[in-house]
Amino acid sequence: NTIPMDASSIYNDWPWEDARPVGMVPSDDAVGHAEARTIYPAYAFLAQAPGEKDGLLWNTLEGFGYPFFASWESRCLSPFSIPIYLFGPMRALAFSAFLKMLVAGLAAYYAARMLGFHGPFALLVAVAYELCGHFILLPTHAVSDVMPWVPLYILFVERLALGQGRYWAAGAGIGALMLAGGDGAAVAVVWLFGLCYLLTRFALMERASSRRAILAYYTVATGLALGLAGIQLAPYIEWFRLSIPNTLDAVHAAGFRELPAIFSLGFVPTGDGGDPVSTRISGLLHMGFVQLLLVVLWCALRHCVEGPHRQRIDALLSVSAAFFLIGIVAGPLVERFTDVQMGTQQWLAANAFAFALGGAAAAESWLELRPEQCTSSLKRLVVLLSGVAIVGALAVAATALMGGMNGSLVPDATFILALTLVFAVMVAATLLKPSPRLMAYGMAALTAADLLAAFLPLAARTHVDQVYPQNAIVEGLSDSSMRIAAGGDEAWALGGSLVPHLPGTQSRTLRQTAEYMNAVNDNPFLLQTAGGVGLILGTEDIRHRDGDGGKRDGDRGKWASARSGLRLKHVFPSGKGLFQTVSRPGRAWLEPLDPPLDAPTPELEEPSIDGESNGGLVVRTQSTVPASLVVAEAFFPGWKARAEEAPIAISSKDGLFRSVKLPAGEHTVEFYFEPTSLRTGMWVSLASGLVVLMGLAHLFRSIAHTRRDRV
Repeated sequence: NTIPMDASSIYNDWPWEDARPVGMVPSDDAVGHAEARTIYPAYAFLAQAPGEKDGLLWNTLEGFGYPFFASWESRCLSPFSIPIYLFGPMRALAFSAFLKMLVAGLAAYYAARMLGFHGPFALLVAVAYELCGHFILLPTHAVSDVMPWVPLYILFVERLALGQGRYWAAGAGIGALMLAGGDGAAVAVVWLFGLCYLLTRFALMERASSRRAILAYYTVATGLALGLAGIQLAPYIEWFRLSIPNTLDAVHAAGFRELPAIFSLGFVPTGDGGDPVSTRISGLLHMGFVQLLLVVLWCALRHCVEGPHRQRIDALLSVSAAFFLIGIVAGPLVERFTDVQMGTQQWLAANAFAFALGGAAAAESWLELRPEQCTSSLKRLVVLLSGVAIVGALAVAATALMGGMNGSLVPDATFILALTLVFAVMVAATLLKPSPRLMAYGMAALTAADLLAAFLPLAARTHVDQVYPQNAIVEGLSDSSMRIAAGGDEAWALGGSLVPHLPGTQSRTLRQTAEYMNAVNDNPFLLQTAGGVGLILGTEDIRHRDGDGGKRDGDRGKWASARSGLRLKHVFPSGKGLFQTVSRPGRAWLEPLDPPLDAPTPELEEPSIDGESNGGLVVRTQSTVPASLVVAEAFFPGWKARAEEAPIAISSKDGLFRSVKLPAGEHTVEFYFEPTSLRTGMWVSLASGLVVLMGLAHLFRSIAHTRRDRV
């Protein structure tokens, strides 16, 4: 009866204020806003789109429309969106989140086995990875669609480091699956992580295979992954070029000013990390206290481990630490100087698996130490744990003094002491009698208890009855058949109720739509140029005078100057009214072409919309003179038109709306969306797919030959 996201922030908006459950405190952080205003509306549209003709290509609900499929973050091609297509977000979001965790666990287990871990310790890797913060705290965000495939990608990079370039096709396929997740920033971080790991392995290996050839294989795999995702990326590049970011609810990366809280989060996940980082985002910095102890154990015993295994774990942990610091330094800089929003969740996308491998390596290597090695390792462990305890205590104390802790530290301190005690008991027990099952299964259970206790209290849940409830106001707006705009600067996320609205709440907005809305903000009368708009206004928005009857500009409502061009359609119980523009009540209208200067403007009938889907529009017109048909829908490359089944030229009206020129008479005009970028991307994906299939066939034949030779 719940979905794994925080949809409470909609109750700050007028359409749902009266429906706010008693005692609910709406979310005020960027993560909750993104879930309620961006992610859920996209999922709602995704669920109903397959029932529409060409439904995934264009979304008419946001702004004046935008290319939904091209937005990439819509995750139309993600395998984890399949439950949404079949059952809708209300019923499928929890299952989709579970599916991501399941795939992540299986991928982590398989990768660990292929990297040489025994079964019980591979299970420890799987448990630590599938219960990391990304899957529990951000189960509906795009980064959680990317991360299930990260273990397989790290395995591919390790194969390259060992000189096995024949796996390039597998790397391309895994990269394409990550790209389908819809978080390009997270994929870029994982690829960069893989490259840094590969270079670090080269530096640590005494004899490395041909490095140029290996880097060439890595480049080919990356290029083919991009090619496989061409059907998604080509439209996205076009969309990115013609849109601007909507950063109102952006999730920012942690910076230097959050350093005390960041260090404290290594021990307890209750710090808020400082504004503007939300509790759930900063909670991602908590990798688990048991994992921290295991990594410290690895640092204590690594001098006793030899060969590729030590090099592998050292490289992974070193690169992870570097990316942790790079995220703190580079994250805010990237956001400041580019349009790319890269939060902490992206910078840490590959760290969870690296730390899971490091922890399992420590647990497994502990059992293989000789008595004299155990003695030296224990001495190092005591020193390292003392240092970690001092740093942790100082960081937690500093964060608490700065007001960055939520609640009392006593429960957390008690829990940490309990975890430390159980950890010490298991290390001591396996020292006296080495037992792989006790060590692996015990650490897996302890890790699971640790991560669940840390993350579940922070995880967001919303009852399905509280997610975009269909109250009387929303039903009235749905029945109005208009595109709804707020009278103030609000951006209501009516897309979650499948109601068209202005402005859009998605992460990017068409440039011309954003410029138009900014102009309307400065001059409300410009709204008369758009058709089919329903405006929600209160008395304070349209008043001409103040209470004592005197005229003062400061007391005039923002929409007072445009009141004469508005018609009241409905009054809601709260006192707000739904107004419609008088000059253009419909979403389509006719304008005469080159009327004579000495003749009166001819009266033109209002066109009728006979058919509509997310990918097309059918309009019937009748005129005694040549006219231009304008529809209040965004113009975008790929929109085409035909009249009486014959193609006609389409252009933009004022750089914003779609327009076609028609001769006198009766016409049936059909607008349809066939973007060239989609066709180009499809051919690129097909060509790349053929190359990858040939590469996979060669790989499987090579593996089969190797196995026969061994026999």
